[in-house]
Amino acid sequence: MIFLPQLRFAFLGLTVWATSHSTAIAQQALWGMTYGSQFTVATTIERVTEVKIGDGVTQKQATIEQIEILYTLRYVRPTGVVMTAVVTKCGRTGDTGNTRLKQLATQRLGLFKGFHARLTVNVDGVVTDITEAEQSLQQLTDGSSDSNKLMEACCPEPVLRSWLGRPFWMSLPAEKWETEAAWDQSDDLSLGFLGQIRSVVTCQMTDVRDNTATVDISGTTRHIPPLLIPTGKNSVIEFQKPTVAVEEFSGSAKMIRSEDTPDGGSRLNASGRPLFEQLDLKWIFSGETLLKIGNAQKPMTFRQTRKESSTLLPAFSFGGPRVFSQPTPAIPGR
Repeated sequence: MIFLPQLRFAFLGLTVWATSHSTAIAQQALWGMTYGSQFTVATTIERVTEVKIGDGVTQKQATIEQIEILYTLRYVRPTGVVMTAVVTKCGRTGDTGNTRLKQLATQRLGLFKGFHARLTVNVDGVVTDITEAEQSLQQLTDGSSDSNKLMEACCPEPVLRSWLGRPFWMSLPAEKWETEAAWDQSDDLSLGFLGQIRSVVTCQMTDVRDNTATVDISGTTRHIPPLLIPTGKNSVIEFQKPTVAVEEFSGSAKMIRSEDTPDGGSRLNASGRPLFEQLDLKWIFSGETLLKIGNAQKPMTFRQTRKESSTLLPAFSFGGPRVFSQPTPAIPGR
């Protein structure tokens, strides 16, 4: 028979074990994050695109987009973390080119505010799963089945994982920090109806000073043709047999590592902040396709320089585990 004191002791022992086990998992979590940790990444995307259709004059358009994404940690697991990502701000500035296209693009980008998804990120900073993004993508369409399918074709899961997961590239464990240390990631960049650019990304430290490192970004790329091209009676414009060549893919980054503890040891991210600080990427690609408008067909060539600059915003929350407790009520007469 187990008496009440023994039962209490057994429960206390289980609680201590569970608490220490949870703490061990938290220590292994990506960047040392705990439940409720939040940070925001601001990204500026600059594009300069040149397009020539048939024997026409080359048209040039420059666009600048600014997007802010709020990341919040929801679960800590032994293999990584589960986070939500929400677009909190988005806008366009400094556009040149066709006025009607500018207005349409600005309107569509405005609909993007509130986009959200749930990510599973492993301890190496790789997004292994993404959910809850489908409904957010559908708010950018007219709601028809065809439009939804085209949006999914332009933004397939690998593209969404890459777009939301780039800050997590900066996830090298502190004990591996040294100049020339290198690790790989993967990336998919959407080209809309022209397909994707898939890259095997190499991150290599070129300088380590105190708790800060400079990282060089390079990689090998290839074009992934579109899986779905709009065809049929409802298709006004079709891009047939697109080919894309990547002329340049490069970048650089900054990251923060863990700090030493007073006893001479180390703990993950003792500074209580994301390891990610900044990421700059650049693509230059060109290609050609057969443009079909109605019954007319014309060859189209294009070239684009795309730059992305992502920065951690100052406001973030990386405190210790939250404790939910109620104050002990006063006992009358004491």
